[in-house]
Amino acid sequence: MKLNFLLINKKNFYFSSDSFKFIYQQESVNDMTSLTPILPCFGLFSFEPLGLYHGILRFTSNKYNFYLIGSKSPLYTSISSAA
Repeated sequence: MKLNFLLINKKNFYFSSDSFKFIYQQESVNDMTSLTPILPCFGLFSFEPLGLYHGILRFTSNKYNFYLIGSKSPLYTSISSAA
């Protein structure tokens, strides 16, 4: 399994410079195998997070908004084309 950890780069900006998106790979809508290893990088617990909505986890750290978006999320297409 290849994980893409490029979080802060030009194409990962989302809505404003205070928000970032990160796309994690999924085999199915309920697949969290690529999400759970990156959660500790953000200071989150490494099990299925609370607040996961249609494969998207939104949280705030300091003044920044982060969106972790599953590649099989039903909302992935509209979010990825917005950037």
